[in-house]
Order: sequence, then C-alpha cells, then structure tokens
Amino acid sequence: PPYKKQRQIRVAYDTKENVLRRRFQGALDEDQIADHLEKYLQAEDNRDKCTVFQDTFRSVGVHIYVFPPSKMLGRDFYTLVTMGMSGTRMNVPSDIDDAEEYRHAELMCFLPSTWKVPKMLTGRQLFGGKDTDGLAGIEAEDHRRDEASWPFEMLRKLAGYVIDTKAWVSWDHGLPNLFDPNGDGKWHCCMKDDKTDVMPYVNGSKLSHVVLLEPVFEKEGFAPLTIKIEAPNSDSREREKIIADQSMLKAELTIPVAEKSEQLNSDNSDKQDSNNIDKSNVQEGKEIEKSSGGEKIENISANVKPSIPSSVPDLEFPKLTQGSTKFTTKKVNFLLVVPVTSAEAQWKREVGIQNSLYYAVGDQRVNPTVPISYVINQNRPCCVQDLNLPGRLAERG
Repeated sequence: PPYKKQRQIRVAYDTKENVLRRRFQGALDEDQIADHLEKYLQAEDNRDKCTVFQDTFRSVGVHIYVFPPSKMLGRDFYTLVTMGMSGTRMNVPSDIDDAEEYRHAELMCFLPSTWKVPKMLTGRQLFGGKDTDGLAGIEAEDHRRDEASWPFEMLRKLAGYVIDTKAWVSWDHGLPNLFDPNGDGKWHCCMKDDKTDVMPYVNGSKLSHVVLLEPVFEKEGFAPLTIKIEAPNSDSREREKIIADQSMLKAELTIPVAEKSEQLNSDNSDKQDSNNIDKSNVQEGKEIEKSSGGEKIENISANVKPSIPSSVPDLEFPKLTQGSTKFTTKKVNFLLVVPVTSAEAQWKREVGIQNSLYYAVGDQRVNPTVPISYVINQNRPCCVQDLNLPGRLAERG
C-alpha cells in the first residue's frame, strides 16, 4: 500500500485509580492466553524449562512468559511473551477500520539460544531509565544482570507504557527507549546526558528504539487469538470492580505489613528475592532455590499462575441470576518487538517502514544476508551508519 505519513502517538494520562485497576486486572484472560502460548511454543523437550517472571507487586502489571528453544518445534531461540498488556483497551483512532480488532495485544521477542536468562529482574532499567554504567553504587554483578535482563525490561517498559496511558500500539509502529523515572505513570523518552540521542537499552549497544512487526512466520492460527469472555452486564461489571478493589486492597495492606515485620532490622532481603521454583516440586509447595538482590519479579514455573497475596478476607461477589451469563469474543494480537538503532528509526520516519526496515528485517536462518534478524543481536552493526543500506537501495532504484 502507498506510504502514509506516520502517526503521532497521542497520550491521555488516566486517573491513578484506573491505572491501578488495569495493573491488577492484567491480561484479558491469562488462562486462555497461556494455554494458547503453550500450544504453539511448548513441546516435550522444553516444557520443564518454561518459566514465568511474575510481577508480584504489580509495579507495571506485566509478567513475562519464557519459552526455551525446542528442536521438536524447530525453534533455536528463546521466545519471551508479555502477560498483562492485553487487559488494557487501547485508544485506537476513530479513523481506523475495524478498530475493535486492534484494541488488545501482547508483546513478544526472540533471544538467541545462548542467552543467559536471568534468575531475577531488578526493575532498575524500568524506573531508573539510565544505563547502569556511571551510576554510583552499581556493582559488577548488577552490570551482568542488566546485560541479561534488558530485553525483559524492554518488554515490560513498553507494556507498562500502554497500561498507564492506553496509547495504541500496533504493527509497523516505532517507539524509543521509554522509562518512568518516578514510578508515577509519567513516561518519558530516555535521553543521554547530553540530550543528543536516545539512551541505548544496554551499555555497549546501539539499540535504542523498537519497531513492532506482525509475527508472520509463526504457524497458522497463532495470531490473532480469539478469546471468549463474559459479556459485560450490571452483575459482571460490579463483580469486576469488586475483584479489582479487593486486589488493590490486599496489596495496600500486605506490603506495609511486610515492611513492619519484626525482621525489619535484620537481613530480610529474602522477602524481595525472586524465587526460582522447580516445576517438579510445585505440587508439594517446596521452594528449592532462592537468589538474592531481586526487587519485584519472581521466576516461577510456567504452570503456576501469578496471584495476589491472600492476607485479606475475600469480599462477597454479587450472585448472578440463573441463565443471565452471556459471552462475547475479543481478539488479542501479538506484536513482535525488534530493537533498532536511532539512525534506523529515523530512516523509518523519513521514508516509511515499507521503504526502509521492510528491506532490512528478516529471518537470518532463511536469508543470512538480512542485516537485522528477528532474533535480537545487541552487538549487530547499524544498517544505516555501518552498512549504508539506504544508499545501496537508492542505487538499485
């Protein structure tokens, strides 16, 4: 199709109460989405290694599902998928045809099979914004964690931005490295100290923006996902409000209790550790390993669904009259996140994605000459500054 001028993202900040509701609501339907992901991304040779990074305290309301490489599926890379963004109904512009088809989405990205998946996510990149290099008090171990965790935090930042603002993101959209410096839902472009360029996602890399693509290479039926949910009525709306209020109440009452515990003056880092729970021990409820230094995110078995602490008695739900339950369907799209450089993002803005990155991004297993692989390579050259791809395309006419 002919190139159209790139849209400017319009953000309307919502009330704190509504943002908290979306954070605690999470995905449109986590069970249905998880079952769908397992159908396409899980096999016998990677099932026991699948994990979930759980956002326990709903700092942004997004969990990360991790599916390791699988020879049986022909996938020699890790697949990361967010769980939580689809519960937000994005503000799709009124001039978009079939707008309801694009209101709900989750994000995904691919990592090399050699990637060292972290045991925890510190959240430092999420809220600190700046690269750890040069920040006081950051130790070498923290550098290694950030180098391993930055794609996870990249996904969480993008999803958190959508949850906080309801901004519409879809295929072919591009966004810079974002961060929430105060944790108040006010997202900003993360700039270098000299304000000349956008801060890269990790020290030593040129990748500072993302482009969102349709996962066209996935098997037929993977996307979009059609979810069957209870149709809104007076009873279900009231029940949804009570669930959200109850979740927020539990979080508000539970966190201070932990802070005021009798171990406050002792070494209580285990309360914020990220737990790595072996899947074979889940049924017995055994924790077999704890790692220190974590802040918000737990790494748990893929079959253990995230939950809210249950220190507050459940509230009573309104009873539905017999036969009153009705169902409707909604679509959840999956957006493939591909990191790009500032120069590549500028190239896309100037000539449109059809005339730029469509020539640069692809599956290097099929075409090794493609400069930007679907699978993230943080050390790859810039196809504009290093490879002069725009000039080469111009010569070809």
